[in-house]
Amino acid sequence: MKLKKEKVLRVIGIFFVIMLFFTLIGSRINDLMTPEVVTTSAIQNELQININKNAVITEGNVSFTLNMEKEKLLQLGDSLEVTFLEGTTRVRAVVIDKEFNPEAQEMRYICQLMEEATTVYNGQHCQVRFAYSLGSFNRVLPRECLFYDGGEAFVYYVQAMDAVTGKQQTIQKLMVAVLEEDEFGVAVSGNISERHLIVRYATKPLKEGQRVRLGL
Repeated sequence: MKLKKEKVLRVIGIFFVIMLFFTLIGSRINDLMTPEVVTTSAIQNELQININKNAVITEGNVSFTLNMEKEKLLQLGDSLEVTFLEGTTRVRAVVIDKEFNPEAQEMRYICQLMEEATTVYNGQHCQVRFAYSLGSFNRVLPRECLFYDGGEAFVYYVQAMDAVTGKQQTIQKLMVAVLEEDEFGVAVSGNISERHLIVRYATKPLKEGQRVRLGL
């Protein structure tokens, strides 16, 4: 009788070990199937446009043109950076004059070099660079966070939920309005705060309500 009881206990033990093994395997497979996401938060930040434009030396000054869409970005007295293509020399220049070409709908700018550079000659090519501030905004996100559905912008945020196996993370949609954007960030408005964990990257395509794993 004792031997029979030990045999039953041994079978039960083996059964639980097998069940635990398959549970762990199933959990691992489920983890591999679950997208991993990297999150960020909306922060207060400044957005700006960086303009790079080819230019040429004319009578000792830097000359270049901008189309009318960008003309408003640069005014008399503004500073910009000049890089000479023959090397890595960078010097500062200031806008001293501008001339409008109605046929080409372009504004031609004349900039005076404010620092000594390498040998400067007429026809020499260079590049100008300047930044234009779009303003400071309360909620700025990386551009990778933004998605569109039917022309409407939204972000995904991570929401913690109670489950039988413990806490689980799912993603939910949050509609936003785009206020302004630059090369790296986008300013948004809507029901979004710094407490929201906004999805920036994901290992797989996402859909609302989907379970996810938090990455680094």
